[in-house]
Order: sequence, then structure tokens, then C-alpha cells
Amino acid sequence: MTEYWYVQRNNSRQGPLSSQQLIEMVQQGKVSRNTLVRRDGNSKWYRAENIGGLFSPAVLEAKPSSQKPSIEPVTSSRIEPPPLPVQVGTKPRLRQSHPKYWIGGLSLSAILISLLLLVIFLPSQISSFRTCLSLFSETVSLWNSGATDGAFEKDLLVHAESISRVMAEDRKRSVEAQNFEEIPQNMRQIDLSGCPNEFRAAYLAHIHSWEAAVQVLIEFKEFQEQSKSGAAFVESMLRGYMGDPFGKTLEVLQTNQELEKRYKTAREGIQTSYRRLEELAVLFGAQLLPPQTTNAQ
Repeated sequence: MTEYWYVQRNNSRQGPLSSQQLIEMVQQGKVSRNTLVRRDGNSKWYRAENIGGLFSPAVLEAKPSSQKPSIEPVTSSRIEPPPLPVQVGTKPRLRQSHPKYWIGGLSLSAILISLLLLVIFLPSQISSFRTCLSLFSETVSLWNSGATDGAFEKDLLVHAESISRVMAEDRKRSVEAQNFEEIPQNMRQIDLSGCPNEFRAAYLAHIHSWEAAVQVLIEFKEFQEQSKSGAAFVESMLRGYMGDPFGKTLEVLQTNQELEKRYKTAREGIQTSYRRLEELAVLFGAQLLPPQTTNAQ
């Protein structure tokens, strides 16, 4: 069964071409190894060098046919990136070969540095395997997207600079806040652009921890105001007449203990989520801030 091909060259699409016509274009030098080629019926493009057997010595040394292939140019406004090659059938049958992937020296250095950071900080600072998996997935995504030798290092630099900026602005806004209620509001105004998704999610969790703590403080403040009001005094007096003089006092103590327990849990959540941010900052190469002298984070 004859298969047909399309060739993308000189900003135009040529085809359909039979397998023999495609081979003749290779022999005539009209199709190079980097020329984009796709099989009829398949919407994905491949580099010609990834079509097995197309640049074999038998094909390159053979003399091109004197008959010119019939090529109908078709203009295309969009070129799709080539994915992994698939099995192709040609005439003569072309041998399928594995795709070639090359990693530049700079990219290899960045990979080794990332692995070294994982080995150093994994025992003491990495609290979740999900963090390592996220960075690895992002690295693989950069390779699959066709990143050049400098693109990988550039993305890592952008991530590190963005995380450092967010951490510094978070510290600044927390110090400048007039009260605790303003802190999570100010945090939501910080621009997270340029940060990796893992850090964005961790920072959002940090905001939620702050909001939970602020909510407990608001409830505690309202409860104190109610306890000191005249209505609370009248209620306590009525309980005394009914034979329960200490009921109100015990209720206040129980409520205070519950609020204190909730606030302790929320405060621990803030500390845990902030440590998570520091771990991600180190993992992505950002500069950590010096420790604060106050307990707020």
C-alpha cells in the first residue's frame, strides 16, 4: 500500500508525495535532516532524520530518478512541533529508528546541580516526595518542549528570582501590617508571576493558614467583649439564683481553652507552611531571607 507524505519547507507545505518522491527529494538535497515531514493521515510533524532509513547510505548513494516528482505546494499558517516518531511504511520500506535526543553541556550541568541539591537537602529539609517529583516533572517538561541549551538555565533563573522577590515582599508586608487582620489581605496582593506552580500552591496554603489564625483571633476578641458586657453579668446573676453560680465561669473557661487550642493549631500551620516555602525556595535556587527576630512569619 502506497503511503503519502507532506513536506514543510520554505514556509510552504508540499504534498502529497509518495514514498519514492520523498526519497528523490532527499537525494536531490531538497529535504534536509531538519526538514519537517508528516505522513498522510497523521496530523503530527517529524524531523526527516527521525524517519527511519530515509537518510541511510543506500538512499543517499543512489542516483535520483530523472522524473521530477509532482508536488503541489500548499500554504500553511501554523507549523506544529514534531513529537516522538511513529512506525512508518514506505516504498521501498524504510527501517524505523529510534528518535535522537541531545542534551547540551549547560543543560547537563544544570541537571547535575539540581540532583546534587536534592541529595544534600533531602534528609533535613524536603518534607514531601511530591516536591521532588514536581521539579523532576518540570525538568522533563522543559526537555520535551524542545528547550535549547540556555532555555533550561533561564527558566531556573526566572523561578529563583521570582521566589526571592515574593519572599522579600511577604516579609515586608507582614512587618508593615497594622494588625493581624491585614496580613493575609496583603499577602493576596503579592504578584506570583514567574514562580513555579509548586511554589504558587504552597504560598496559597500559607495564606490559608494565616486566614485560619486570624479567624480564631477575631472570634477570641468578640468572645472577650461579650464576656465583659453587662448581659454576661446579668446571665451569671440569674444562674446564681437558679443554683448554678459557677456555670457561666466554667463556660467561659471552656470556650477560652477551645479558642487557645484552635489558635495553637493555626499558628503551627503557619510555621509549617512557611517552612514549606523555604524548602521550595532552596530547591529552586532562591536566596533565603535572614531569620526574623519576632515570632511572626
